[in-house]
Amino acid sequence: MEMTDDFFCGRPVPHKPKKDPPMKEPAKSYTYILKCSDNTLYTGWTTNLKNRLTAHNTGKGAKYTRPRRPVTLVYYETFPTKQQAMQREAAIKKLSRPQKERLIATNPVTSIKTIEEES
Repeated sequence: MEMTDDFFCGRPVPHKPKKDPPMKEPAKSYTYILKCSDNTLYTGWTTNLKNRLTAHNTGKGAKYTRPRRPVTLVYYETFPTKQQAMQREAAIKKLSRPQKERLIATNPVTSIKTIEEES
């Protein structure tokens, strides 16, 4: 500890040198499309895809998906920031059903392992 010129009760006050905060890797964000049990499509974004899929399938996800369980992850994209994921979500929501189906066909999710490898 180093001593400073500050005094408390006539004695120098010890100060610990401040450490830089640990560098965190930025969290990834995801935009995803789910296929619901009634064959409708739901688009959303999250920072933890596996947990979000579990939330949708246990009735703790979006109000839209609760009565349409089980849901299946059919497509997702990864982004470095949540803002980019949210922008992509908005863009996908503006697509027609056939456009979304073409998007899904370009890069379908084949298994849950795909998500685990990404995380």
